[in-house]
Amino acid sequence: MAFAQFMGRMNSFLFISFAIVFGFFPEYPLQFLTNATIDSSSATIDIRANYAGMSLAIGLFSLILLRLPNLLAQVLKFQSMVIGGLLSFRIVGLILDGSPTQTILLLLVIEIMFFILSLVAYFQVNGNHHSA
Repeated sequence: MAFAQFMGRMNSFLFISFAIVFGFFPEYPLQFLTNATIDSSSATIDIRANYAGMSLAIGLFSLILLRLPNLLAQVLKFQSMVIGGLLSFRIVGLILDGSPTQTILLLLVIEIMFFILSLVAYFQVNGNHHSA
């Protein structure tokens, strides 16, 4: 159960960290991750709203729900679904767009790792609930 709590909190803090970076410094992670630049204020606003806004909501929502021990399995399932969605469409992008940066490939590996660890934590908690 400690591993599951750890994964739930780790995922939450990663989403919140992602939100802070993209919310306050959107040009830096975009340049680092994709070698792209932001060329309009509307693009910056949209990046802040989508990347930072959604990540902040996911991280805070997860942290709030983690305070309720009986919702740990549901939080881990939710986080696994979000990470799985990111991972799925990163793979779609690799197939359709090709030529990723090394950083994008590293993100793919990290997302696979966190997806698997989150699922392991979910099944650990969910299995304990069903056997009780």
